[in-house]
Amino acid sequence: MSSLASKCIVVTRSLSQSQTLVSCIEEAGATAFSYPCIEITFEPLPDINLQAFDWLLLTSQNNAQAFAQINLPQSLQIARIDAQRAPNSASLAGMFESMPPQRILLPQSNLADDSLQQALKASGHAVKRILSYTTQAAQSDIDLSKHSIDAVTFTSPSTVKFFLERAPNFLTVPVACIGTTTYKAALASGFQKVICAKEPSPSGLVQILEEYFA
Repeated sequence: MSSLASKCIVVTRSLSQSQTLVSCIEEAGATAFSYPCIEITFEPLPDINLQAFDWLLLTSQNNAQAFAQINLPQSLQIARIDAQRAPNSASLAGMFESMPPQRILLPQSNLADDSLQQALKASGHAVKRILSYTTQAAQSDIDLSKHSIDAVTFTSPSTVKFFLERAPNFLTVPVACIGTTTYKAALASGFQKVICAKEPSPSGLVQILEEYFA
């Protein structure tokens, strides 16, 4: 029997992207408590000449989804870099450090800063940064303090940020983070019991929770 049997695990991911995590939690015998803290809105992509770029740099599932229906030119190389595995923008930009100057298209969310763009530029690359999706706080009238919660899952720094805005009194509850970036955000926000998935995926989150409660 899973150590999560009868546990109540909060899912803070947006409703549109939480089903896989909810299923993994329920398959482990726990209750998945839906408490979406973010909403994702995909923005119309600007009318740009994709032939003018050497690389399309995708650093998140949302960015990949934003371009999923776009007919990309064969000359455009695609780099999928998992931001959850990388500790900072310098490490994300590392794969381009030894390359001659490249023309890079960098789609990002409204919450992303320009640190990755600047790190790429510092290596001599031309970078065009565009808005591909918007992340904002989800609205809810659920009072989490009225429920018995065993752990909270975070899948991005924005879920950490907006969770605390709505539920600031849960800093002592164990929280499981999907990757390094989110883990650091949770620690910086003051959570006292923070664990990080070894594999940045819904199943990885459930696995680290099972190890924690074992």
